[in-house]
Amino acid sequence: MLFRRLPILLFLALLPLFSFGQTKSYKLIGLAKTNGFSYLYALVFEVNITSITGYSVTKQPDGAEFKAEVKGTIDRKAHTLSFTETRSLDKEPRKDITVCFFSAELNYKLLGEKYIVSGPFSGRDLDNKVCSDGTMVFEDVNKAGSVFYKKKKEQPAIIPVLKDTAVAKEPGLPANAITAGVQKQIEWKGDICTIELWDGGVIDGDVISVLLNDRPLLTKYALIKGKKQLRFPVSSKLSTITIVAEDEGANPPNTADIVLWDGDTYYKITAYNKKGAKAQILLKRK
Repeated sequence: MLFRRLPILLFLALLPLFSFGQTKSYKLIGLAKTNGFSYLYALVFEVNITSITGYSVTKQPDGAEFKAEVKGTIDRKAHTLSFTETRSLDKEPRKDITVCFFSAELNYKLLGEKYIVSGPFSGRDLDNKVCSDGTMVFEDVNKAGSVFYKKKKEQPAIIPVLKDTAVAKEPGLPANAITAGVQKQIEWKGDICTIELWDGGVIDGDVISVLLNDRPLLTKYALIKGKKQLRFPVSSKLSTITIVAEDEGANPPNTADIVLWDGDTYYKITAYNKKGAKAQILLKRK
């Protein structure tokens, strides 16, 4: 039986699915995404300066809950939260599941009135073998009593000055950006293209697919901090690389950082797209 596998549900629907006792501990409730599936996942912990201790709860496909001890650290200057599940807290461990302990490296960022907490995780079984990897995404309201709470600074009143000015144009995309309707063409010299893809911002669950001349090269890949590397021959006069935004994650739009290597020469590009949209890079052989 697969362990920790469940369809995605809305964050607001998660609260009644977990049973928490009366405690002053902090709570984060969200999703652990891996291999195209998502698990309902919760953290309950206390903070002692920079150390955190507590437990995690994972909702099983059959409705049961898996509970594990958690230890980690929080760095408020770097805006990071790291933790590892150290042991099972279930009184009667089930024999029909593979126990997989998670370790995660999360970043948190204030977006509007909410903190988005996200990052990659990996899992190891009782024999210390890798059994899972993916991304975690949580939301936490920025209010007094929350673990990341930061009081807003009061802004001094600004008295407007009326004067005749030219209407400013909205800023366009950066020079190295591509999106639906905006292509990037590169004069290519070599026979091989090495492409690297990653999420250079907050890891929020962005998922992409990559096509080469309309044929799948990478399918529904969740972007992380680490670079995913692909290599392919550039044999035709014109090769088309298509970046498809499969999921915008918790912080739209879908953003993919890209580097293409032509021998010792590299080209850095960022793809911005809404879900379902496509951006293209054209490699034109000299």
